[in-house]
Amino acid sequence: DAEPVIDALEAAARRSGDGRARAAATRLRALVVPDDARGELHEEAVAAYRALAQTYSDRVRRLRLVGSDVLIQGRVVAANGDAPVELSGREREVLEALAQRPGVVVSKRALLERVWGEAETDEHVVEVTVARLRRRIGAAGSGIETVVRRGYRLAAD
Repeated sequence: DAEPVIDALEAAARRSGDGRARAAATRLRALVVPDDARGELHEEAVAAYRALAQTYSDRVRRLRLVGSDVLIQGRVVAANGDAPVELSGREREVLEALAQRPGVVVSKRALLERVWGEAETDEHVVEVTVARLRRRIGAAGSGIETVVRRGYRLAAD
């Protein structure tokens, strides 16, 4: 039965907080071919599932923020061995956008477009999300710097 396989991928996609993984799960569900009362997956769908599940459930990003070692796996973040914290999808995407280029300023508008898309136009949601993200990751949160009238950046350590 294909359902448990797709359900596992969707769970991994949710844990990763990555829209690409969620989209892949949706595509795989579309590849289920009805076979009487149950579905079967094409061989290429099974291979794609395994590759994506491995990539998104095991990938760990390591950052160094203001002397703190920060580990990010999906939506879970741990700093300096503190208890892991599960971020919201938007908190995770903001952190990912900043982590892609540490030290480089990312404007509020760019974060708004990347994380919220057309669903939101008020840059205040970015400010609130960054403030919440800083609190949630503890001392390492001070490594998310505000650059007045420009945006945010991760302090290059």
